[in-house]
Amino acid sequence: WLVRYMYIPFGGARNQVYVIWPIFFFVALWHDIDWRLLGWASLMCLAFLPEIVIKHDFANHSRWDWLRRQPDLLGIVQGMVASLNIAALMCGNMVGFVVGLDGLLPLIQELVSSPLLVITSLTSFYCAARLMFSYQNYIYSTR
Repeated sequence: WLVRYMYIPFGGARNQVYVIWPIFFFVALWHDIDWRLLGWASLMCLAFLPEIVIKHDFANHSRWDWLRRQPDLLGIVQGMVASLNIAALMCGNMVGFVVGLDGLLPLIQELVSSPLLVITSLTSFYCAARLMFSYQNYIYSTR
């Protein structure tokens, strides 16, 4: 429903930077008029913005040709960026559905106070992202 009646009519992938905001806020308001969910919508959009901007820039500028010619390095960079994005999305979900906006700063402080947890989490997110990218490449190569 969201894709058919909101995402595509609002411009879809052409206007992705702008389209995600009304969609996430609609979803938040649909569930409940609550500041936690509006915070969730904001954090989700903020977490997606770097990905959208980087993908657009990478696809449309030749300055990244050096990285495209080094698929191993490209995979490492993609995995690292994806792991940070996963962490940001998880923090957004924690705000929306667990701790609320008031709990965001204590949540981040608690996470940062445990370097082993941060390193372990980011490493597992990195491995999962690399596995996903490998699977995606396999699927596209078999078509």
